[in-house]
Amino acid sequence: MMQLGKDPEEAAQIIGAGWFRRMTSVVIPIQKGSLVTGILLPFISGIKGLSLFVILAVPATDVLTTFSLRLVDYNYTQAANAVVLIIAGLAYAGTLLAQKLTRTNLAEGLGN
Repeated sequence: MMQLGKDPEEAAQIIGAGWFRRMTSVVIPIQKGSLVTGILLPFISGIKGLSLFVILAVPATDVLTTFSLRLVDYNYTQAANAVVLIIAGLAYAGTLLAQKLTRTNLAEGLGN
């Protein structure tokens, strides 16, 4: 956001826009691609790092990743595959939701 410069915000301030109005009408629309990238990249990294719970989980911990591995241990491979699809679906839905809310598209490249 520091790369934007102060000119657009100062122009809005000169015509009397308050801080909230400047953010919602000037800064956020210009920077929405960068903001989405700043939110989505940690989200995707967090979903990928979910397997770390497998290593750190205690027996009482019940997250989807450990649940799918427990199903594999009990030889319920189809149920384990279903749980893995749920994890992938959550990551996909989270990405789509962020894109819809911000009206951006990662297919056009990050930061556009």
